[in-house]
This record gives sequence, C-alpha cells and structure tokens, in this order.
Amino acid sequence: MAALLAGCTAPQEKSEQEWEWYENKEWGYKIKYPADWRASDNEGKDRGIFGASPGGSEPLRKDKPNPQLQFIVFTTFSNQSTYEMAKGYLENEKHNPILYHNFECKEFTNITLDGAPATKITVTFNSPYLLSVGGKDSEGILWIKQFQVYAKKGRMCYELLYTNDSPDADNPYGLYEEYLGIANQMTNSFRLI
Repeated sequence: MAALLAGCTAPQEKSEQEWEWYENKEWGYKIKYPADWRASDNEGKDRGIFGASPGGSEPLRKDKPNPQLQFIVFTTFSNQSTYEMAKGYLENEKHNPILYHNFECKEFTNITLDGAPATKITVTFNSPYLLSVGGKDSEGILWIKQFQVYAKKGRMCYELLYTNDSPDADNPYGLYEEYLGIANQMTNSFRLI
C-alpha cells in the first residue's frame, strides 16, 4: 500500500509565503489565493469579479473537454438576506431541467465570514454540453460540484463560488475534492474592507 501512495501527490494546504492578496477597494473586499494559480479580474468593471484557477486547469473547449476548476468572487447590490439569496439560487436552478439534471443540494448552512452573516450551500448536478469531434457534434455530460458562500455588508452582496466541471464520469468530482482544502483557505481569508 505504501508503494502505491509514494507516487501520489495531492495539493496540500499552502504555507503563508505561497499566497498572494487580491484587493478590490471599489467593491470592498480582499482575498488570498495561491501564488501559482492564474488570477484575473474584470478590471473594476461591473460587479467587481475576481477569479482564480490552478495553473494546469484549462477552460472547457468544444473540441476537447477538460476538467475545469475555478474560484470566483462576484459582487452586487441587494436588499435580500444571504439566506434569501441562497434559497433563490436553489429554486431557480432546480427548476431548470434543461441545463441542470439531477440537481441536489448537499449543504445549506448559515455561517459568518469576516464577522458578517453568510450562507453556504453545496450542490451537485449534471449539465449537457456539445463536443465537436471531426466536424461532428456529439453530446456529453458535465459533472458539476460547487459550493457558494453568500455574504453581505450593508446592501453589498458577495458570492464566493468554488466549482468543478468535469466530463469524467469515472471521477466526476476528483478535482473538486483535490483542491477543496485550498478553496476553504481562500474562503476563510476573505475580508470585507
């Protein structure tokens, strides 16, 4: 058994010096992310979006489906509570059978994030996609697992989304589980400024 495990390496929790801060003063938040991840934002445009993904994770392409892993922060204004925002998401998605098959809520929890009220949900579902191979379109299924944390300060709402889209039915949530510890560290580093 030890021989089998010797060649396996999984992402470990990252030490302090391997992290960088992203800060968005206009939208009022900052968050740490692994220094070796690709990070981008929408340059102060609408919604104050920030995203990060492991360096080896490629975007999903029609001609070559790859597992996709992302951590995204969205911002918006709302009078709803974090509970109402999470509940609204669940209601909208589970009643959209064209895009969301086998939609299941695995977790619905009220938490705090940097001292602010927050709600965390974890969901799984399948979604169809088209794959172009040799000039022909064929259908496939993406296996998706994600957690979302809704936080609020005044009317400003923050949605932290950690998601894995995978075409691999044999190991549909492999990347999600592999990087979950890092995603949790990112979530715990989130600060309202």
